[in-house]
Amino acid sequence: MDSNEFAARTELLKARLYRTALLYLGSENRAVDAVDEAVYQGLFILFICLAPRVSLFK
Repeated sequence: MDSNEFAARTELLKARLYRTALLYLGSENRAVDAVDEAVYQGLFILFICLAPRVSLFK
């Protein structure tokens, strides 16, 4: 998976992630923060997995 595919999949899931977070956390602000953090962590892990295959200094 590359970053473009990750972005496309994330956009498809954001609404469901938000609704789930809102049910668990009970606050719109906390739900938005939770979804943002989840997306950030997913992108960070994707970057770490791709880093050995991609040279960032070319």
